[in-house]
Amino acid sequence: MNPAVLDTYSVGMALVIWAITGIGLFVSLVDAVSDVNDWPTVSDQIGDWSLRNPWLARALVALLFILLAHFVLNPLRPPTCPCVP
Repeated sequence: MNPAVLDTYSVGMALVIWAITGIGLFVSLVDAVSDVNDWPTVSDQIGDWSLRNPWLARALVALLFILLAHFVLNPLRPPTCPCVP
C-alpha cells in the first residue's frame, strides 16, 4: 500500500474526533441553555423517549455496542508492501 494513502488515516481520524467533540460540546451547550431556561433538558427528553420506545432504545444501545466492538476488536493493520522501502 502506498505510504501517501496510509497518511490519510490520521487525517480522517482527526476529523472524526473533532466532529464527535463538536457534537458533544453542542449538546452540552443546548443542555445548559435548556436547564437555565427551565426547559426539558436533553437527558430528560432522551429518558422520556426511551420509556415510550423501550425496544428502539435497546436496539440503539445494541447498535452502539456493535460499533464500539468493531473499533475495539478490529485494529487497523495495513498490509505491508514489499515495494515500500
